[in-house]
Amino acid sequence: MSGLNFTGIRPRRLRRLLTSAALAGMVTVAAITNTATAKADPVDNYTATVAPAVCATLDEFPTFAGILGIGSGIVEDTGWTYREAGRIVAMSVIISCPRHSALVERFATTYTPGVTA
Repeated sequence: MSGLNFTGIRPRRLRRLLTSAALAGMVTVAAITNTATAKADPVDNYTATVAPAVCATLDEFPTFAGILGIGSGIVEDTGWTYREAGRIVAMSVIISCPRHSALVERFATTYTPGVTA
């Protein structure tokens, strides 16, 4: 994962985007697990590949900054949006390291007005 790069985006907006994406990802995972025939998309495939790295990074940096760093790294590596990056982080945590679920929920609660865990 590369360092944080906020060029062109304010940290507060980045947090909101990542939080929204994380929540959207959690909802998506729930919907996929309840669907009999779900087709994988590139984000799902990427998540399966990077989930161990996401979890290892959160093990080392179990902080909001750790979540932001992962999201920024995903955006820089793939060119995808912060919403997609948040979805990847959320799905990785749900599937591979649920021990970090509370951290992601606190992140979402802290940076998304009106969201409760």
